[in-house]
Amino acid sequence: MVVDDHSVNRFLLRLVLERSWPHCTVCEAEDGQKAVQALQEMHHDLVFMDMVMPHMDGIEATQALRASQDPRVARTPVIGLTANVNQQDLARFESSGLNVLMLKPFEPEKLCEQIEQLVYAQATTLRTDTAQA
Repeated sequence: MVVDDHSVNRFLLRLVLERSWPHCTVCEAEDGQKAVQALQEMHHDLVFMDMVMPHMDGIEATQALRASQDPRVARTPVIGLTANVNQQDLARFESSGLNVLMLKPFEPEKLCEQIEQLVYAQATTLRTDTAQA
């Protein structure tokens, strides 16, 4: 899922994802509130979250996901995307529950590397959880 209040940013990220993984389905939301609602209704493997949005920003949305009663929602990997980073923001981003924070504009290759690492880590965690059950 791609969450960003700017349609051009959503389009560019969708383009990178669909070119790198042609069979993936990319859903979109234009703010954190809509993203949290959509994620509660349907599982997504990964979320790209803009940090600065109206209604509910990326920090609040990520915290809401992490607080979910549904473990699949709470454990969904979140890659935060931002163009602005200062020390105060960095501390807030780190405490929000993001898996990774990337700066905009991002390099498609670096983004793909992060995706592969997170999805692999998630698959490994799920296999471990299942084996222990």
